[in-house]
Amino acid sequence: MIIIDYSQYEHIKDKSYYNHNYYKPIGNTFSNVYLYEVCNEDYNILSYYLVDGDIEIHIGDASFSKLVDGKITIEKLGETYT
Repeated sequence: MIIIDYSQYEHIKDKSYYNHNYYKPIGNTFSNVYLYEVCNEDYNILSYYLVDGDIEIHIGDASFSKLVDGKITIEKLGETYT
């Protein structure tokens, strides 16, 4: 299980677009690793990836209901909701 606390990340507005959001850890000025979030409104699912340059690693998916107080819990790492 992993918990993503949005208060620890800065939203990168110029890189993000509709339902595709990029975040950078606050205070991280040396790394090009980002958190990438894809929102699927049809299925109420958020998919998360770590992005380093051209490499995307799927962390896992979480339903919108797992978003509480600015934190989201991904319980099954690497698994995709179907």
